[in-house]
Amino acid sequence: MFTESVVFVLAASVVSSTLGITLQNGFDEKLIINLQSKLAASHVCTMGATGQSYQQCSDDCSTVLYCDGNGAATPLTATKCRDYKPYCTKNFVVADCSAFFPANDQQCFNYAMNKFMCSSDGIFPDPADCTKYHVCNGTTHTIQTCPANYRFWFDEQYDANGNLAINENFSCRFKSTADSCYCGNAFSCENNGNKYVSRYGDVHYYAYCLELPTMSKIALFKCPAGTVHNLQGESADQVTCVSST
Repeated sequence: MFTESVVFVLAASVVSSTLGITLQNGFDEKLIINLQSKLAASHVCTMGATGQSYQQCSDDCSTVLYCDGNGAATPLTATKCRDYKPYCTKNFVVADCSAFFPANDQQCFNYAMNKFMCSSDGIFPDPADCTKYHVCNGTTHTIQTCPANYRFWFDEQYDANGNLAINENFSCRFKSTADSCYCGNAFSCENNGNKYVSRYGDVHYYAYCLELPTMSKIALFKCPAGTVHNLQGESADQVTCVSST
């Protein structure tokens, strides 16, 4: 089932001799990352001769397939979803890339689980879908969904001058109907392979983009209490969490 098993230990510079990748900040010393080789995703048109062209999702939720509707199994074209809208979902007869996926969509759920790596025990935002968060506890990894019109975000508090105070307390927060679907920028690994990245408006969580010849994964981290990261929207080879005061 698993073709490679790599143990990262906490150190100033952590090197995997198997993969040849250096993680400057290191993972938790108890973490074992199982890198699972996936079967190739099925990019096949399955609706047969419909008489008109149609769109459908690949069976791993990552790609929009454009099919001719004449019964051909091979799609005319296939478009891989990008990081800010990584999930292919279907609305009526139209498949499209989205930042969100329904909690009951098993293919997208599997895709989100497979893409994500737990860096330590804790709660971490989904890299794109702000209505979901990942819970990591030992060898257990689950995805939870916020209630309708809620998103996993920090507690938006304002000081006496009306300035937004970004704090480290993240949970499912209510948003009005108008902006309940706004997630801000996602953690994007595009052109950032084997680097750390951040997202707009979040100084507490940051991500590492693991890029291998056969797969790519993303690991989320959170700075310790009372500190913020120094990425400021840029990608970097290492991250420093500094005092927030």
